[in-house]
Amino acid sequence: MKAKYQEGQKVFLTGAHPDLIEEATVFRYAGGMYTIRFKNGGGIRVREDRIYPARKDAEEAINRRRSGMEAVKK
Repeated sequence: MKAKYQEGQKVFLTGAHPDLIEEATVFRYAGGMYTIRFKNGGGIRVREDRIYPARKDAEEAINRRRSGMEAVKK
């Protein structure tokens, strides 16, 4: 499987909280997972569907999820 994002590329991570978007840098890609590093030095491994190349893309993904969740609640 080929990596969509390159090592050293800035990405935006959507978090467990609905409105959380964090900026990070791709550190490594292996086994279909990305290891990303945060500005504070921490890191995490995530699937490709949780990271986006621009903040705007991450915000749009959150809005799509939110609109789907609201439709389920009604």
